[in-house]
Amino acid sequence: ILLFLNPADASSRQNMTLRISYDQGKTWPVSKVLHAGPAAYSDITRLKSGDIGCLYEAGVKSPYEGIVFQRVKFKEIR
Repeated sequence: ILLFLNPADASSRQNMTLRISYDQGKTWPVSKVLHAGPAAYSDITRLKSGDIGCLYEAGVKSPYEGIVFQRVKFKEIR
């Protein structure tokens, strides 16, 4: 299983989206928007509980207004 986190809008840095691939990245059938507004650099980690830790820049007017840590329950997005 591969996980990928990025601002997924094709034309601007917004819509921070977590994606899951079950076929080595050929397709990404599962996705969840974590922040619909402006967003930028991100990092992802697996937590001891098995959940996913997502750290990313996000804001209302600019993607650089703040840093967000969001825990995502892996079982809820599979």
